Order: sequence, then structure tokens, then C-alpha cells
Amino acid sequence: MLVTTGRCSRKGLLVCALVLLALQAVVVGLMFAFNVDLQSPAIYLLDAAFLWLGTCAVGKRLHDVGRSARYILWAALAIVAWATALAAVLVFGLGIHEIEPGSTAMLLAAAGTSLPVFALTLWLHLTPGVPGPNRYGIEPNESGFCGGLPLCGPVHVDEVSRSEPHHAQHACGAAHCREVH
Repeated sequence: MLVTTGRCSRKGLLVCALVLLALQAVVVGLMFAFNVDLQSPAIYLLDAAFLWLGTCAVGKRLHDVGRSARYILWAALAIVAWATALAAVLVFGLGIHEIEPGSTAMLLAAAGTSLPVFALTLWLHLTPGVPGPNRYGIEPNESGFCGGLPLCGPVHVDEVSRSEPHHAQHACGAAHCREVH
């Protein structure tokens, strides 16, 4: 989860999501237990760390379906454009005075902005990965990751045909990430 390279399967993405959710719950619990100011710069650093970990997991999942992690940037830009257009329609259609926290227009804006995010999340979880090795690495194993560890980076595949057995080695060279197929 710390590097953007490599692949993770649907199961791996779900594991990453659950781990990040649990970590965030622990952090929030500690913040309330120690009465941490929610406007503190440390909170922004924690948010940035969780954003990075989530981006790495999604990038690995995109690699598993044969797409570049750059799609994250394009999706984020599309969502911002969609949210801006939706807000403009609501403001110009209903008036700025109707867009207040708790109002129907605000709920419509939140739901409308969340819809593409929900759709993309479903797509990531439901789309099967590319079988076998692809340009981003070897196929994730039963754990959902290379060598069973989400911290793994890229796995390089020796040039072989599909009919021949091949060897793959993790870029870090660590024994836990070497696999023979």
C-alpha cells in the first residue's frame, strides 16, 4: 500500500479499504480521546497520508485491470468538473440562498457528487483483473497481492511466451516477493 506500482486484485483492494477504514477509526478515536484540535496541521498531514495510501491501492487495482494509475487523475478531474457543473445548475436554478447546509439543494448536491464516485468504486470492485502477467506485473495471488504483501512494488516478468513456465521477481529483490510460476 505504500508504493504505486504493482497489482492488487479485487480482494486486495477490499483488504486495503478495510485496513484503511480501521486505521482511520483508530486515529479518530485517539483524536477524540486526546482532545486533538480538528483544525490542527497534523490532521491535514494524516489526511494526506490516508489519501496517498488509498491512491496507491486504487493505482494497483487499476494496474490489475490493465489500466494506468493516471486514470485516477482523470477521474478526479472529471468528478470536480461534474461537481462544479452540478453546483452551478443548483445555484442558478434555485438561487444561492437555497444552497445552505441541511437544505434539499445541498443534499441533492452531495448525492449528485457522490454518484460518480460510487459508480467508479463499484467498477473497481466488480471488474475482473487481467489474467496472467501484464505490463504492470504478475497476476496477484490468493492474498490479492504479490507475495501476499500489500507493501510490494513492481514485479518484473521475464520475457516468455504464455506456454512456457516463467520466473518473476519483485523489484526490491526481497525473498518474500519472489515467485516462480
